[in-house]
Amino acid sequence: MVDNEKAINELSELLLKTRKEKGYSLQKASIKTGISHSFISQLERGKRPVPIPKILRQFAEGYELDYEYLMFKAGYLDEPRHTSDDEYFMFKDKEGFDSLPEEDKEKILLTLREQADFMISKYKKR
Repeated sequence: MVDNEKAINELSELLLKTRKEKGYSLQKASIKTGISHSFISQLERGKRPVPIPKILRQFAEGYELDYEYLMFKAGYLDEPRHTSDDEYFMFKDKEGFDSLPEEDKEKILLTLREQADFMISKYKKR
């Protein structure tokens, strides 16, 4: 790991943001991941060292995040597999998406963009 403090900060921010976006309380996050709520809380506050890969796998599965992306954020990998952070939050089955023909991928991305634009305009009107 290159910069442990940087890795802890980036991972903590990512896990907290993801938990909040999913609407998980610490208790629900604990149930989803199999990790104690106190451990999750301490990690989100940067009070724990970077967890071992097994724990990252539990977060990946419980939060529906890409495991390799978490490994990158934690400092275990030198480079992310992809260039866009958004890709990691967009697909639960990233490998399945990647295996599709380009035409199908474009159709999916176009649909997602259209839905996102609609939702953004809807929430702006509130």
